[in-house]
Amino acid sequence: MDEKPFYMSKGVWGAVIVVIVTVLTMLGRKGEAEVIEEQSGAISDTIIQLVTIAAGALALWGRLAAKTKVTK
Repeated sequence: MDEKPFYMSKGVWGAVIVVIVTVLTMLGRKGEAEVIEEQSGAISDTIIQLVTIAAGALALWGRLAAKTKVTK
């Protein structure tokens, strides 16, 4: 089975979205909660894409800022 970081899991982001929707509903923000719930699949996909972009940018910055050469 392939492994991946927890933050790349749609299941994790789905759970985060459920918590956000629940909190918004408890605070009386049902309209916002319904919009988030309806768009949850697209939201979790977007979050994963943003995390991937951030990780790539961090890796690139790290390599460019490094003081040592990469060797075999």
